[in-house]
Amino acid sequence: MDNLEHRAVIKFFVKKGLTPIEIFTEMKNVLDDNAPSYTTVKKWAAEFKHGHTSLQDNSRSGRPKTATTEEIMIKVHNIVLQDRRLKVSEIARDVGISDERVHHILTKELGMKKLFIKKKIIFHQDNARPHTSGLTMAKIAEFKFNLLPQPAYSPDLAPSDFHLFPKLKKFLRGCRFSSDDELIAAVNVYFEDLQEKDFRDGITGLEHRWMNCIEVQGDYVEK
Repeated sequence: MDNLEHRAVIKFFVKKGLTPIEIFTEMKNVLDDNAPSYTTVKKWAAEFKHGHTSLQDNSRSGRPKTATTEEIMIKVHNIVLQDRRLKVSEIARDVGISDERVHHILTKELGMKKLFIKKKIIFHQDNARPHTSGLTMAKIAEFKFNLLPQPAYSPDLAPSDFHLFPKLKKFLRGCRFSSDDELIAAVNVYFEDLQEKDFRDGITGLEHRWMNCIEVQGDYVEK
């Protein structure tokens, strides 16, 4: 299969609602060494998800566009609605305009100023030695994270352990990767596809576990 045929298959799977890692796994199982790389699958899945319809590469030359047309504003708006976690530079790359123009469209034309409000980050981790080492604590201080205190002997209170990683293991179950880069890319896809509800459920579960921890005076919490 050539590149255009690969893209046609990716487009078909995107329309079926498959994630990039699922598309890559399907194509790898059928095409083996002739399958496109995971990076290629991820790139074109994102293109088709954001409204790209052609199987051809976008022809872009010269400096990025600076004019703000209704078509460009609609495209920027649709991209943001699909994924509010995208960076301005990523939106600019997808649309083919400058970062400054994207920022102008979002803040002035679409009134999405809240997208750029910096929020305070509360960081929570358990008391494992790598997490409490001087190097780790210095990095947390550098990022200006507010560290949530963790009771001793309660590793089960970390949302990553009881909520995030179990779902990640389920997401990767049955997948085979030929390199570390493919595995890293798959993990990135998992985190990129998480919705607001996924994080909210983890925080809700943390509140429940904290209450149980208080009731048992800091003893181990199973559920």
